[in-house]
Amino acid sequence: MKKFLLVASAVLSLSACVSETTIDGKRVEASPNLESAAKTRMSLGIEYLKQGNTQQAKFNLEKALEYDPRNPEIHRTLAYYYEVVNEPLQAEDAYKKALSYDRSNADTMNNYGTFLCRQEKFEEAEKQFKNAVKQKSYIRVDDTYENAGLCARKAGELEKAKEYFNSALSHNPQKPLSLVEMAAIAVEQQDYDGARAYLLKYQQLSSDTAHSLWTWISLESAQNRETAVKSFGRRLVKKFPNSKESQKYLNNEY
Repeated sequence: MKKFLLVASAVLSLSACVSETTIDGKRVEASPNLESAAKTRMSLGIEYLKQGNTQQAKFNLEKALEYDPRNPEIHRTLAYYYEVVNEPLQAEDAYKKALSYDRSNADTMNNYGTFLCRQEKFEEAEKQFKNAVKQKSYIRVDDTYENAGLCARKAGELEKAKEYFNSALSHNPQKPLSLVEMAAIAVEQQDYDGARAYLLKYQQLSSDTAHSLWTWISLESAQNRETAVKSFGRRLVKKFPNSKESQKYLNNEY
């Protein structure tokens, strides 16, 4: 906290003004003192969230909002705080406020879409993902397509999920999660050669995860390759003994 006070003191020594755009598009004069103090408080809030100190996180984020109530980044961060503490109504309200102050912010759209998917509001989530990738200055298009694929998969729409994962891989061929998800879908659709190709490419890019090993087990089991099943199963249990995939393997649920 002492460090924060030193930063705040330095900020308060500034005297110039800058212009700020409000929700209705008008430009007003805003003090850089408060803007900088708000950013400092927001940064503190994020650090406290990382540490699991939700009380201090909320305190600093609310202070940030007092200093700069129209800052969309603060509202987006506050939305994430509400997600962490399992307050979905407040989280959704904060995301909506963030977008009301910056209607073209693709990062907010992406995060909001991910939140909506967790709430199983799949159509609304997809709308946010689609809006995000339309923004011209957005550079994390591959991540948003991947999120859209994960959401479609959760909704049980495999063909739509494949379309989004393919879009993610078109923008960035080296996305391990999209590769293993495509492999898992291929196994479900009995495209075993395709599944193996995706998994082999995944292995070139990334290390084992419980999900990737389980996908290997599912593939080898579908093709009655028991030796390979046991080999991947041993790796799974050794590397990820507490994972749900390990428990499924030990219970022969493959």
